[in-house]
Amino acid sequence: MKKLTLSIAVVAAMIAGCKKDDKDQSRRDMITGAWTISQGGTDANNNGIIDAGEVENASDTTMSGTMTFNNNGTAAAVFNVMGLPIGLSGTWELVNNENALRMISTFAGSTDTSYFEIKALSTSNLTLRDTLGASMNDASWIVLKK
Repeated sequence: MKKLTLSIAVVAAMIAGCKKDDKDQSRRDMITGAWTISQGGTDANNNGIIDAGEVENASDTTMSGTMTFNNNGTAAAVFNVMGLPIGLSGTWELVNNENALRMISTFAGSTDTSYFEIKALSTSNLTLRDTLGASMNDASWIVLKK
């Protein structure tokens, strides 16, 4: 019985050791993939922290969508705003010591550059703060899930 228990413990430890931890992946690897918008909102007091009342679940708003960041630096997004689909394509890269995400996107023949501060990142969660809206006082949050 002791041998069986020890064998099970060794196998469990080996399996746990093989699991890839967030710390083992680069920030680029964690961002790469398809993401769904789960929350969004405005940093009303411009303190750089998501405070209660500043975000809404995407299911409670008129905006939803997906963002895909490919390993080759290309990106695509599809947003549904009040029932209207809006598709964007472009490129992405990590900047500012990999603490920010720059996206250059094209929509209807117009090119736009957006900078997002990465507030939180794991293999399944990504929180971005866009500080380059109409003014620095209307920074917006986008919370994404894989």
